[in-house]
Amino acid sequence: MNRITAILLAMAALLVHVLAIHRDGGGHLARSFEAANVAYELGVTLAEDGAPRWDAPEGAEPGDLASYPSPLLVWLAALLRALSMNVERAVQLIGVMCALATVFLSTRFDRDRIAGVIPALLLVSSGTIAAAGASGTEWPLAMFALTLSFVALEHQRARFAAIGLGMLVLSSPAGVAASAVLGVQTLLRRRTPAPGLAPAPLLPFVFAGLVFAAAHLAGSALTPGLVNMASPDAGSVGQGSRQLLDHLVATATPVLLVFPVLVLLRGRLSPMGRRALSLTVSWCVFVVLGGGGPAPYGIAFAPALPVAFMAIQQGMARLLDTYLPSMERLVWASMTIAISAGILASRFPGDFGRFALRKAHERAFATRAAGPLGGGNIVGRASLYSEIQLAVYLREVADFLSAQLPAGTTILSPWPGTLGRRTDLVVIDAFGRAAALPGRERAPWAPLPGEFDARAALAAEPEYILPAMQSLDAYLNGEPEEFLPRDLLALDPDDGEELRRDVRAALARYEPVVTVGGSFTETGPLLLLQRSGLGRVRSLDWENTGDALRLTVINEGASDETRTALPQVFDVVLEAALADGTSIVLDPMGAQARGSVSLRGVLMDPLWERAVTLAELRLEQLATLPAAPVRLTARLVHHRIDPANPRADAADPIELPLR
Repeated sequence: MNRITAILLAMAALLVHVLAIHRDGGGHLARSFEAANVAYELGVTLAEDGAPRWDAPEGAEPGDLASYPSPLLVWLAALLRALSMNVERAVQLIGVMCALATVFLSTRFDRDRIAGVIPALLLVSSGTIAAAGASGTEWPLAMFALTLSFVALEHQRARFAAIGLGMLVLSSPAGVAASAVLGVQTLLRRRTPAPGLAPAPLLPFVFAGLVFAAAHLAGSALTPGLVNMASPDAGSVGQGSRQLLDHLVATATPVLLVFPVLVLLRGRLSPMGRRALSLTVSWCVFVVLGGGGPAPYGIAFAPALPVAFMAIQQGMARLLDTYLPSMERLVWASMTIAISAGILASRFPGDFGRFALRKAHERAFATRAAGPLGGGNIVGRASLYSEIQLAVYLREVADFLSAQLPAGTTILSPWPGTLGRRTDLVVIDAFGRAAALPGRERAPWAPLPGEFDARAALAAEPEYILPAMQSLDAYLNGEPEEFLPRDLLALDPDDGEELRRDVRAALARYEPVVTVGGSFTETGPLLLLQRSGLGRVRSLDWENTGDALRLTVINEGASDETRTALPQVFDVVLEAALADGTSIVLDPMGAQARGSVSLRGVLMDPLWERAVTLAELRLEQLATLPAAPVRLTARLVHHRIDPANPRADAADPIELPLR
């Protein structure tokens, strides 16, 4: 097999790897990661309105280019929108092409021997590379840019180096810092040029500097990101360090860096190998100082992998040059073991045939870093699947709300991307990254936000709140008092009883919404909060028809905001106090009910103006009860919420004395 055939097979293997792991529950190619949708929305508004913009509620400044840390992804989305292309799918396609091109670039050294395909072999087996390729984020672009810059500078291809460096400084703050490392390496090479070679080019760095200056003047988040990276706090460094450990567990192949390190200690590592090794370490340090990146596979570290694999190839090549059979066996056996360990992380935790290894697998691949809201706690394929499921769920919620609510309705959510891109709602980022919260400065974008200002978020008084990805059933089992998840409140520096009292007071103006529609209802009702004043006030009423007691509910007190209220589903609880001192729950006809709820699943639209009959208790049926009823109490409660929950009532209960 010749070299070109081997490279083409490697690229095909990577494409298969991408398509195999980046699939949703329906077997289709999964959508982009949630956060990337913020960049898409900014790019679309840039193409359509001439400026990137993220809508904000009244009293707050709208977002701009700094609302996302990668101007490269924003400007790419704008270009694709101007070309009338599907932005999300086109970005994913470009990401996959960047991953494939990176495989080709990684083979640009030792082209006359089999060891030259070592980087390509390691790349195609890496779940991190496959996950990054179709993620729709800036990381596959950064990976290609870093690899192109390094290879072009090593081969003194100034024009390609300028393209790579220009992309690199626009990709992320870590890309800017890495370009500085490449600049230092180039200056050192110019001081001691190799015999017969021209001095390493500097003009590409001039071009990269101009590109960075243009992004800075345009208001990008690159400079603030560099400032945060240069003055990190202990929390972000700890999070980044733990995520690096998770990345090593999920990828495994970077452990082979022990080979170039050992060769370096013996003074035999090539100059290119030393530069690749130092660039790898530098990138990892920059990401750690920045607090890490997206949780699945730690894809923020993906740009360092191709360069790391080149360093590994250089170290292994030196060891193979010893022509010792034992050394050759050690090199290839180590590669086989490392690749197999990486493949293990690229499958879901589970048993292997008759071997019950699920629990051991979950313990071995448990995350060390804090996981994202709504995400999983297992590294590798499981974390990618959690991200994919989050994106699927948010798309369903966004499409449902877009069909039900008018443009301009405000909604608060920790996941602003998909809602902001797929709806005409004003989506308020709960962390204040896409646009500042009222009365606050915009928070720096972080992969896992370190702080949540609950008071400022609720002070925006949104019409709706999407606080959690759990279904309402699952959430209420563990959150009886507050509708903001405890893991979200824990991110507030003021977390404590005083904060919780303030949160309860603010959320007293909201009611849980259980509505109809959307495939997300298959796993339980969507947890959504609606500001109580949006709809008409619901009131219950008793009417004696002569042979029955009729219970009705009517929407009263129409407001201008009624149009923004969602149809809701309610349950009815009819309780009879008996003369013997006991009480029972009645069914809608007046007989004793079997459970704690009299009637389930009553649909009401806030636009309805006529009374809706909920029950007709037949007097002859009431006469058959174990004891004479002395008082009836009727309650309208939110569907599937335990009537004992203090937030269950959707209207004021009404009593009817019978004596």
